[in-house]
Amino acid sequence: MSSVIKIKRNTANANAPAQDALKIGELAVNIHDTSTPILYVGVAGSTADTTVASAVTASDASTSTKGVASFDSSDFSVSSGNVTLGDSADGAVLGVTGTANETSVSRSNGTVTVGIANNPIIPGNLGVTGTLHATGNATFGGTADVTGALAVTGNATLRGTADVTSNLTVGGTADVTGALAVTGNATLRGTADVTSNLTVGGTADVTGALAVTGNATLRGTADVTSNLTVGGTADVTGALAVTGTSTLRGAVTTSSDLTVGGNLTVSGTTTTVNSSTVTIDDSHLKLADGNTADTVDIGIYAQYHDGTSTKYSGFFRDQSDTEKAFVFYKDLATEPEAQAGLAGPTGNISTVTLAQIDAVIDGGTYS
Repeated sequence: MSSVIKIKRNTANANAPAQDALKIGELAVNIHDTSTPILYVGVAGSTADTTVASAVTASDASTSTKGVASFDSSDFSVSSGNVTLGDSADGAVLGVTGTANETSVSRSNGTVTVGIANNPIIPGNLGVTGTLHATGNATFGGTADVTGALAVTGNATLRGTADVTSNLTVGGTADVTGALAVTGNATLRGTADVTSNLTVGGTADVTGALAVTGNATLRGTADVTSNLTVGGTADVTGALAVTGTSTLRGAVTTSSDLTVGGNLTVSGTTTTVNSSTVTIDDSHLKLADGNTADTVDIGIYAQYHDGTSTKYSGFFRDQSDTEKAFVFYKDLATEPEAQAGLAGPTGNISTVTLAQIDAVIDGGTYS
């Protein structure tokens, strides 16, 4: 059998071959019909020596029928029998639309790249099982649950709760409407405002001010280079260093050192210091700051035990005395209160022994 098959063709017009132009089994093609080329096959006619030509056509392909299909030149490239995706910015190969400040989309040689913009805005919740890195600002409208690390070069705005199981790094400001929980270290290069609770499992390094409306739980060291404000309780396992003003509205617990570079304001009614040594640079201690009408006695007292019971001794300025003299006392059985009349008829030291003062007076006069 011959390995070459010859096909006849017409040379002048687009008409079908004549009935006797083809023998049985011969093939012909109409090359002048450029819109729909037709292949013809010679078949037997009504008599033995008569041949006829019958057109062979192919149907268009569909989803259910095999047939002839064409390629869109804007989507595909065909060369030497090979078909590849076309290098086009649009078309029906893959349609992905990027929203401003959310995603960016680029296509090259059939490759579609989807990336987060410099200032991404995610209106709903975000769940990330790996590391999330944003080179600009990041805004999350819902909760942010990041199994790995979260790094934001610019500002981070979190309108819901944020849970980061590794380290958190924010190059700008951090504005968190809900609770912020960081299992690892938290590095905040700008101011940080958390309207609920703050929990950091590692170290907390805040270059700006840190404001927490709820409770602050810091399991490592904490360094705040500006002001610190905590509306709830503050529980710090490591050392706490604050360069600016510290405003703590609730209870403060730290198992290590507390260093305040600025002012420390305590708004409660009792300040208890259990240190064995207290060192104060100020040479004058101010007492009775609110005694604007001179209605209380002013003094200092100490506690001791006489072998039988707890007693108190000290000295005070007697408000009821005409000369406003300072009185020294000892053996007081109950703690003196911030009130007037300690030495008067109804005062609680009126019946105790006044303390002896041993002194050397060198020169001058006295009475």
